[in-house]
Amino acid sequence: MPITTVNGRKFKKILYDAATRGKLGITVDSDRTIDVHTVPVDELDKWLDGKRFHGSSFLRTKRLNIEFNHGPEFENDWYLLFDNTSDYPAEIEYDVYER
Repeated sequence: MPITTVNGRKFKKILYDAATRGKLGITVDSDRTIDVHTVPVDELDKWLDGKRFHGSSFLRTKRLNIEFNHGPEFENDWYLLFDNTSDYPAEIEYDVYER
């Protein structure tokens, strides 16, 4: 699984292509509490502005293991976004898969 570091009070986005299968899974394991979001590429500005967007948000989590049915947020390219709201760096191990 890939590992990334997100500095304190920063976010990191990872681009993924549109989903092609019925289910999409995301696994996250972080050493600090972070917010995890799935954001359609064309709605990143909405997320940045704090507006509603057609994606998902999992707030204040260290571990996440979830599967989605193929839905509108994954019909086009999308971002997996890690938002570190603490003052300290977070080391995040993550995986995205389709089945």
